[in-house]
Amino acid sequence: MTTVHDAPFPVEEIPRVPHAEAIELARSQNEAFVRELKRLEPADWDRVTDCAPWTVHDVAVHLLGWAEAVTSPKEFFRQTKETLRVRRQWSNIVDAQNAVQVEEGRHLPPEEILTRLERVLPRFAKLRGRVGNVLKPIPTYNGLLGFVSLGFVADTIFTRDTFMHRIDIAVATGKEMEQGPQEKRIVADCMKEWGKAAKANARVVLGGPAGDDYRVGVGSAATIQASAVDFARLLAKRPRGESVAIEGDTEAAEKWIAIGCRF
Repeated sequence: MTTVHDAPFPVEEIPRVPHAEAIELARSQNEAFVRELKRLEPADWDRVTDCAPWTVHDVAVHLLGWAEAVTSPKEFFRQTKETLRVRRQWSNIVDAQNAVQVEEGRHLPPEEILTRLERVLPRFAKLRGRVGNVLKPIPTYNGLLGFVSLGFVADTIFTRDTFMHRIDIAVATGKEMEQGPQEKRIVADCMKEWGKAAKANARVVLGGPAGDDYRVGVGSAATIQASAVDFARLLAKRPRGESVAIEGDTEAAEKWIAIGCRF
């Protein structure tokens, strides 16, 4: 269990992530993702993740598919054509495109996935760095996120997606996930968004290298304790980890947690 400190940090005072920092976070998550894939045993690639029925292999080709689509107009339009063909089988177009990426990548051996990821991910981050500010004010509708700006997708959502899928793989394989200041920054940014959306009144004490002691609202109705990884899983609608504990107004805390965060 984590230690409750005397002075929790108010989430409304967490600074927003500026564009330049967002791109550095993107690079850090891309690089960590590849390093962690390289440490997997052959059997690990077939383990089912919290995104069931997706396996570790499926998660890897999903992220590869998005990176190649965004960096190649030809690949983007090819994926779009296939996505529209299967669109009616899915609740929204994003899920349909994810499914296309996973199905088309099922035949790829891990060595090829890693080679292609190492080739495309630096281009992916560089492209996002060039266009993030330009796209910032342009609205778009995402089947999972609702109305958001393209800049928010480029700067924030892709990075959170990689971060969360790193957690999915670590949980599925039992391998330790790298955590440091970059992961702590991503969690803090999620805490700021969640606190505003949920209008919670809680103290949230997150353990581990990516954790901190936060105050949401007045912070008096409930105390939520968890590892930073397990709380991120909750906000992303993943299964509840063993470290999660709630004291105080449990019913209210569960409602606040259910609001989640955009991943």
